[in-house]
Amino acid sequence: MLANCHQNAVVFLYFLQAREAELSGRSTHCEAVCTKGQLLVDSGHFASKEIKTKIKQLHINWIKLWELSETRKERLKEAAQSLQVLKG
Repeated sequence: MLANCHQNAVVFLYFLQAREAELSGRSTHCEAVCTKGQLLVDSGHFASKEIKTKIKQLHINWIKLWELSETRKERLKEAAQSLQVLKG
């Protein structure tokens, strides 16, 4: 049973690595959206206030997403190591 739990933790770590690679690939798009939004604000767009709010929220959410991903990865690593020790 412990071997199966350890194997599941390792598989999930690989899944998280794939998810992080996807996030990395999307970071360029996120920055492009923020840059475009800032250009609209700088040009005096009628919705500048809302655009600024959305840009700020996007940055906050993006950082939270990375932090959550990192926390999950660390917890899974710890769990996999603990299961490895218990397994012997």
